[in-house]
Amino acid sequence: MSGTGVASPGIHIARRFSGRDLPRPAGYHDHGMPGQRRRGSGPQYVQCPARQSQSLRRPIIYLLIMIVVGVAVGLGASFSGLGGGFLMVPLGIFWGLSVPEAVGTSFLAIVVISLSAVIAHRRLQHVNRRMGLLLGAGGLLGAQVGARLLPYVAAATFKKLFALILVLLALRMALSKGKTPASPAITPESPTPGRGFWQALAMLLLGVLVGVAASFSGLGGGFLMVPLAILLGLSVQEAVGTSFLAILIISLSALVAHGKLAHVNYPIGLAWGGGGIFGAQIGARLLTYVSGPTFKNIFAAFLVILAIRMFW
Repeated sequence: MSGTGVASPGIHIARRFSGRDLPRPAGYHDHGMPGQRRRGSGPQYVQCPARQSQSLRRPIIYLLIMIVVGVAVGLGASFSGLGGGFLMVPLGIFWGLSVPEAVGTSFLAIVVISLSAVIAHRRLQHVNRRMGLLLGAGGLLGAQVGARLLPYVAAATFKKLFALILVLLALRMALSKGKTPASPAITPESPTPGRGFWQALAMLLLGVLVGVAASFSGLGGGFLMVPLAILLGLSVQEAVGTSFLAILIISLSALVAHGKLAHVNYPIGLAWGGGGIFGAQIGARLLTYVSGPTFKNIFAAFLVILAIRMFW
């Protein structure tokens, strides 16, 4: 919203689609929508049939907008090998959601998308269940902690931290070599890495750290878990599939935590997630026709632009 008290189009999208009002700043005046009758003095509104038909179409239009955004997010995530939270959180903020609500809503979409990914990777035997469950178990605790820390961080501070994360992700993509992990070759599942107590404890602790970072930032955690899984001995294919299993557990825990704190806009999150499933399938197929390094550079530039927009 601007300082003049006029709501932005993004605010109206979030308000109309969620079915509830968002906080309004001082000086904001909503003069009513056609067909609404306000109590007390002031102008009354009578809705004509044409306006009524138009108002009935608007929720469908808003739903389609959210689904299209979900398709774009899923396509971008499938191309880059990253989760979709890095796009959904700033978009949610731009549309008028509060920072905690944008983060919580992104987790609903991440749960839907990651569940589909786990099923697909499991069929290809790309999931190390032991490591994924250990990382996810640690993330359960971390996600609860991160969700409770978020309301105590100022929105301006959060935006700057998130912009820094986007820049770091952009550097990682621009400097990485070879193909993205979004289109791994089909290989048999490798033997499970060391089964010692200390390695299991290390995976649990790593899961806690990833869970805190994921729940606090709204990112699924894949940008941390994939390289960590590779360092612990998994192939690239298993690292991607295993990280999705851990992300599913962590995101589900974060979703529950944010839901209890009323940080989740369920209609928007489900629309994002539904579109994201479709977009991820498209992205996986289109990736075979696009040069990996070229796309990484383009997408890294996009992340930097998004970071600048968040920072300012």
